[in-house]
Amino acid sequence: MRHIWTTLLIVAVAAVGIAALVDALTGRSRETRSVLKSATEQTPSTTAPLPVCKTGQLTLRLELLGGTNVVALRHVGGPPCQASDLRLRVYITADGQRSEIPFGQESVLDGEMSPGVERLVPFSICLAEPLLTAEAFAGPYTAKAEVRPGGENCRGAIREVAVNLGPGRATKQFRVVPLDPVTHTVSFLIDVPRRTDIRVTAQAGHGPFLEVLDRARRHDCRHIGGRDSCRVDYGLLGEAARDQWTVFVHKRTQGRAHISFAISFVPANG
Repeated sequence: MRHIWTTLLIVAVAAVGIAALVDALTGRSRETRSVLKSATEQTPSTTAPLPVCKTGQLTLRLELLGGTNVVALRHVGGPPCQASDLRLRVYITADGQRSEIPFGQESVLDGEMSPGVERLVPFSICLAEPLLTAEAFAGPYTAKAEVRPGGENCRGAIREVAVNLGPGRATKQFRVVPLDPVTHTVSFLIDVPRRTDIRVTAQAGHGPFLEVLDRARRHDCRHIGGRDSCRVDYGLLGEAARDQWTVFVHKRTQGRAHISFAISFVPANG
């Protein structure tokens, strides 16, 4: 085991058409055109951008919806407005320790808001603690409540990727979205031709590189036919590994190679 780095408003614009009826016999054409011109000037041809939401128009809540913890942003007062720069952050406190819940999109709460509109963002807490406190922050809005453990990301997941490399020396890379590395262990299962010399590394965001596999580490691999099946296990990598991963595959020998990956994320308490 190696220890290294740890979520309805449609605005419709109707075009108002005005038909001019010219009646030369009654001499009313000028009056008609004048009325139509006045009506046209009072009808906007485009919809102006919504104003930015003011404090008091929106509210932030932490709720349990269908057994899932969610952050809820609701429009509660005033005219329609635009929610912007609401960078969502959720922190969990358990046994005196405070940790941030990762979100893939920070601006998930931004957008047009009007009476009756809400945005719901689910999140997972993969801890076995019976008493947990969550705090949510989004711009000037905050919410705090006791929450339950659980959620979609508390289950295991496997990311499967195949890489084909040409006859010469080559390097390829692919992206992996990890489950929470604070609560999930990770394992790499790599299937590679036995005669191929490869080096595999992984990097979370712009953080340090994780050395996964090279020729020197293959003595523990299973030998099946002309291929090696190599399993590399890691423990909890911590908050520094929460960014999207990039996995690099370097082939350092001649000859075509098909390399397959099964990257498993397993809840540490499962």
